[in-house]
Amino acid sequence: MLPSEVGTLCGGSGSWVFESLAEHLSLVLSVEVVQYPAQFNYLLAYDQLDEIIENAWFIPFEGIHIASDKRLVAKSFHTANVWSPKTLLC
Repeated sequence: MLPSEVGTLCGGSGSWVFESLAEHLSLVLSVEVVQYPAQFNYLLAYDQLDEIIENAWFIPFEGIHIASDKRLVAKSFHTANVWSPKTLLC
């Protein structure tokens, strides 16, 4: 892929939180930091996620969504019969 086709997506109202990480990833991975979606994206922050086409993610968006919620992780593990330690949510 050409550099202009891939990017670490760090844009929108919350992007300031991830700016230093985005710059670090840019240096380590040799991937440009972009404020608007590229053809293929590593997501850090963006406000209009619905504007990005379905297969334009380095990590599938559904995986990002599941990883962000322990209840969804537990449900996915249970459904797939994957052992995991007991988690208590207080």
